[in-house]
Amino acid sequence: LHKSQRFCTTFCDLKNRRIFDVQPGKSEADLAKFLNKLKGREQVRVVCIDLSSSYRSLVRRYFPNARIVADRFHVVRVIQHHFMQLARHLVANLKNHRGNLAALRKAPERLGEKQRKRLDKLFAAHPIL
Repeated sequence: LHKSQRFCTTFCDLKNRRIFDVQPGKSEADLAKFLNKLKGREQVRVVCIDLSSSYRSLVRRYFPNARIVADRFHVVRVIQHHFMQLARHLVANLKNHRGNLAALRKAPERLGEKQRKRLDKLFAAHPIL
């Protein structure tokens, strides 16, 4: 596969919760032909994207009246990434304890008893977390 073919861009109607097209690639070069032919672009009011700058510039160019909204999955992913960096910074040897890292990444309601005890011990030893 060509490098740009590793990605696909999904076009959805968010209001009606349906996918209406999937196009290979994610760059303007990959998507320009499709976007130029897309009818009703000026009427689009909201576009939900991941946090990539390439998508932001595409939306600004091809959907001039749309507000850009970051999708929840990618926002949570970025927050979790920064939280884990901060936790590793605050507790230097944390990176050597994969079980603790896995427990920190997990939603509290999904923790097993062993993971819950592991976190309780970690928090007791490092209240800053």
